[in-house]
Amino acid sequence: MENQTAPRVTKEQIDTLLNRVEVHTTTCQYPTPHVMAIAWLDGKFHLGTAISKSVDPANFNEELGIKYSTEDVLKTAENKLWELEGYRLFANI
Repeated sequence: MENQTAPRVTKEQIDTLLNRVEVHTTTCQYPTPHVMAIAWLDGKFHLGTAISKSVDPANFNEELGIKYSTEDVLKTAENKLWELEGYRLFANI
């Protein structure tokens, strides 16, 4: 396994791209309180959206909503980058 030399997407490549991801969050009250997080690569390419809300609006906590939606959208962005970089590698082989 150590001597594999075929082209591949590496964790380091994905981590480098993830460092360029910006997450923007918005808190909305309608139709029910929720936080929406959107991940953008270089502020221009949409990688994903995540929403966090409580079942009962009385339990809504904006700070936790930001935390959970940000964590979720960053995982979505990472998965999308693996997919896109894998496709780019495939298309160039």
